[in-house]
Amino acid sequence: MMKPKRRYKAYNQYDFAELLQVSQPMISLLLSGEEKISWPLGARLSKLFPGKDIEGWRAAGSKGLKLVYAQKKLEAELNSKKEVA
Repeated sequence: MMKPKRRYKAYNQYDFAELLQVSQPMISLLLSGEEKISWPLGARLSKLFPGKDIEGWRAAGSKGLKLVYAQKKLEAELNSKKEVA
């Protein structure tokens, strides 16, 4: 009898919120563009994802965050596939 494949949890807004040290509702507001990136969050983003400074992240807004979130989701999916194989 074959063992069933393990099912891994997908990367979600709660994971992204934990990484950025904000709440999940705040992530939702940031990704939808209803809330702007604050200076402290811009500083965390610039440390976690080099290439943009604080002002760069604030200017990138929800579009920039959506790109990073999509990247983190893809990385998690690829890592989970490696673990299953």
